[in-house]
Amino acid sequence: MNFESRNPATGELLGVHPEHDKKETDARLQRAWDGWRRWSRTSLRERIALLTRLAELLEERAETYGRLITARWASRSRTPFSRSRNPPGPPATSPKQARLISDHKPSSGIPAEIVYESIGPVFSVQPWNVPFWQVLRFFNTTALVGNTALIKHAESVQGCAEALETLVRDAGGPEGLYVNLAIPVEACAAVIADPRVRAVTVTGSVRAGRAVAEEAARVGKRAVLELGGSDPFIVLEDADLAKAVQLAVTSRYFNNSEGCICAKRFLVAESLFNDFTKAFVEQSKALPMGDPMKEGIKIGPLASSGARKNLHRQVLDAVKAGARILTGGEIPAGPGNFYRRQCLWGCRPRRR
Repeated sequence: MNFESRNPATGELLGVHPEHDKKETDARLQRAWDGWRRWSRTSLRERIALLTRLAELLEERAETYGRLITARWASRSRTPFSRSRNPPGPPATSPKQARLISDHKPSSGIPAEIVYESIGPVFSVQPWNVPFWQVLRFFNTTALVGNTALIKHAESVQGCAEALETLVRDAGGPEGLYVNLAIPVEACAAVIADPRVRAVTVTGSVRAGRAVAEEAARVGKRAVLELGGSDPFIVLEDADLAKAVQLAVTSRYFNNSEGCICAKRFLVAESLFNDFTKAFVEQSKALPMGDPMKEGIKIGPLASSGARKNLHRQVLDAVKAGARILTGGEIPAGPGNFYRRQCLWGCRPRRR
């Protein structure tokens, strides 16, 4: 089986990556285990030096990685190129994160002790929508305490997965410190159960988290689950309306609307409801949609044709349930997985 990367803006096939079979997976597990036995004996100073160099390389390669994230192998993460390349884009925030972790020291005067305890290779299941920063957020802390990292990245972003493995090696990381596993979801259970794997973490859906937690519990492994969220965006009566709308639009369409921290529900004070709604819709309509490699584009295509079909079905179901489409909600003609982001309002102002 091969993993394919396609450009959602055009449907173009960008790359084919062979799946790691059982033999290759076993070899990579052993690589992470042997690497841990060496890496765990390094000093904290050496580990900090690695993260510092990694941060420098991320800054030097910001243009290259920005294009990779936007237009090539990270084909399902349609972050506009300007944001991928520049702050707060992933190549820009990742080195800051690495430096923050490596520079952090205990505050003086507090009776506490920080212990960096290495436990072994840690298996991490990663999502497609933030293909660099999200992985490095896990890797930086994992490497700092002396563990090695086994990364099962999303099938659609294997180009990013391979680039990250190369990045760590170029930063001076020893063999086995960062190991990419190009495996399907079905193969994760065997990796979790392998005695060389000491802990597992997942960033993804609740369904994925349940599956990982179940396997980890079955074999008595430590597990950390990050399953996103959907907190409401609340606008109270004393809010600055213009600022509230600007922040609401930014939050709703952050990362092409494909992120767990995007605002999804808006609870607005009755006195501001009509004005907020009008301004929010106007600003949403004004966001340019198109190929995210072009400057000025704010909305790119959805991750896949399947995601677009599912979203459109959800919109139609919401309308049947009483929601009103104020803008968008249509599948445009032409190539790519484009979908004009809809504004759905589910209720009118409620009186006390």
